[in-house]
Amino acid sequence: MSTTLATFKIDAEKWSAFKEKAGQKSNASAVLKLLVDRYLAGEIEADGGGQSIAVGELSDRLLEIESRLGKLSAG
Repeated sequence: MSTTLATFKIDAEKWSAFKEKAGQKSNASAVLKLLVDRYLAGEIEADGGGQSIAVGELSDRLLEIESRLGKLSAG
């Protein structure tokens, strides 16, 4: 089930910049959905200050890469 946003206010210059960057193949709905998904995943802080990243996910990837490099070195 989806909810439709009735109103979304954004500065006209920012909206123009979004449309220019997004191009013809993207839309605001898709970008807003991605924003909500990233917020829920903890990749964006609630206060909007700074950028945070999913540290656990990056840590797991680094461990995986380290393991693969170790196997290559040993082989």
